[in-house]
Amino acid sequence: MNKEFVTLYRPKRLQSFFHSQRKKLLRFLLKQLTKRNEYPQFWINPKDIISREIALNGYYEKELLYGMQALVKTNTSDQIALDVGANIGNHTIFFSKLFKQVIAFEPAEENCYLLKANLYLNSIKNVKLVEKGLGNESAVLPFFGEDSGNSGAHGFGFDIVDANSGVRSVREVEVVRGDDELETLGITDRVALLKVDIEGFEPLALAGLEKTIKKSEPLICWEAFSHPVANVTVELLRGYEYEYFYHMTTRATNNDLANKIINSMGKSTYLIPLTECPILDGMNVASTKPITGLSLR
Repeated sequence: MNKEFVTLYRPKRLQSFFHSQRKKLLRFLLKQLTKRNEYPQFWINPKDIISREIALNGYYEKELLYGMQALVKTNTSDQIALDVGANIGNHTIFFSKLFKQVIAFEPAEENCYLLKANLYLNSIKNVKLVEKGLGNESAVLPFFGEDSGNSGAHGFGFDIVDANSGVRSVREVEVVRGDDELETLGITDRVALLKVDIEGFEPLALAGLEKTIKKSEPLICWEAFSHPVANVTVELLRGYEYEYFYHMTTRATNNDLANKIINSMGKSTYLIPLTECPILDGMNVASTKPITGLSLR
């Protein structure tokens, strides 16, 4: 070697070998993934679990999205969907193809940057993004985010701090009543679908949408992973004339091993009466009318 050269960096040989092979494998996989054109394009964060599933499957929770599409059986091209807790736009973009308009609510600034980029990337014009949280009254509340590699790990209230370690940020964001915001936006069309996934704040957001819910009687899909938590929303919605409650899941059976074997051949989406479902791992569903014409597990 020329003595005039000075080595500034030399990788560890074994580490460098594995790194180069990993790059080759990832490059091959990315080429295969990007060949698909049946799904929209997304700007994603590779360190985020939601983003990674989008890259692998086309959508995050793809099977549940198709389940929601099946549940909204009537023509929705002249109706509206509300996506409360829109994250980076996974559900919003899916709904935009089904509905006349989507109103997306997302208070996390970093998620909004990607959501707007994803709308632009797919030339989507029928989405209105509201960069605010929804609650039962107008307020400015502390908003917590956890550095967990999950862009959905944001929420209001101190229980977020207690439940999760490694709090990344604490800030204040504006929270509004959904009914008031929709009136300000001049929304008059029927809301056919209301999806709410906001880390335990669902009952308060639904309380703030009371007028809209009673007027439109939308299908409501909300997240809650235990029956006590889900029942808080159930009791609220009973007061709005909702009588039928289900759980939408990709679990074909409650036996974990059997479920893994079945899902290894492709996941299906199942609808189960909420009271008969021991494990809540998908989306809960509320309707003013019994859901018929679908196969219940």
